[in-house]
Amino acid sequence: MKVLIDTNIILDILLAREPFLSPAKKLIHMIDHGEIQAYITANSITDIVYIIRKTYSLDEIRHAILSLLNQIDVIDVCRNDILAAFELGFNDFEDALQSSCAERARIEYIVTRNQRDFVKSKVAVIGLSEFLSLQQK
Repeated sequence: MKVLIDTNIILDILLAREPFLSPAKKLIHMIDHGEIQAYITANSITDIVYIIRKTYSLDEIRHAILSLLNQIDVIDVCRNDILAAFELGFNDFEDALQSSCAERARIEYIVTRNQRDFVKSKVAVIGLSEFLSLQQK
């Protein structure tokens, strides 16, 4: 199964944000054990680095991103993704761009904590807790 992981879940892990850390770690465990194929978009990397730079040194950031890239594949962002994202009419362009990239990459689910941010997504959107519950069945 191919899933796109929303930026907020990666940040939950890297910033140890409670009460979201434990479910996010369960998702990473599934990725590590080959239960799912996980992706993020290229622009998510820049967003993540921008946000965590206040908490971590450049060396720590480099290590965290390289570790992330050992587990999760990156979907590139192209011109057509940007144009498609504008057409989706999302309130948040980052979410729209993730959705348009996920559609092009034939992702089955966008896994997020903020489903309401993706209501206009053409790709199925599922909350992290709901996704974890489905996978345990």
